[in-house]
Parts: sequence; C-alpha cells; structure tokens
Amino acid sequence: MVAYHAGIGLGLVTALRGARIRLARGECSIPKALIAKEFPYHKLGNDDPKSDLTEKENEILKDAVQQMVQAASSHLTEARELQSNIPKHARPCFLPVVPALHYL
Repeated sequence: MVAYHAGIGLGLVTALRGARIRLARGECSIPKALIAKEFPYHKLGNDDPKSDLTEKENEILKDAVQQMVQAASSHLTEARELQSNIPKHARPCFLPVVPALHYL
C-alpha cells in the first residue's frame, strides 16, 4: 500500500514538474478530466502572440494544477504515514518522497 501511494504521488509530481515545458510544446500533462471542456488546447505551444491564454484560461489551468497538487500531496502524506509498515532495509527506496513533498 505504501508503494502504491508513493508511486501515484511521485508520478503526479513528475507530471507537474514537466507541465510548463510540455505546455510550451503544445502538449498537456494535466489530465483533461481536471480541465474545463471549453479550454482552448489549440492555443498551447503556438508562437503567435495573439494566441496567448486569457486570464480565465490561465485560471482554469491553475485550478487543474492545484487539484493535482492536492492529490499528490495526499498520496505522499499517506505513504509517509504508512512507512512504519516497511522493513528498515527497504525504506531508502522511498527517499524520493521527501523532496517531492518539499516541491509541492
């Protein structure tokens, strides 16, 4: 169970860390289920200054990112709380959880 929560949390943190670069390329690492349907994906990655996101569209992205942060934080905190169930020799495997929590 600890590995499940740690894996999900670390995966979400990785997606968040790469979101800015991927958005600049026109890709989106934020799940579409978290973004409003009216979001203009065609504006992502364009070099055209007229296609910049509006303030409302930026808010839609910020809300989706915040939901991802909350989910990742929840999973990583759960993994941290369950770490006592892990044998001492296996605990170093979960060290990446610490900087991920600080990143969030």
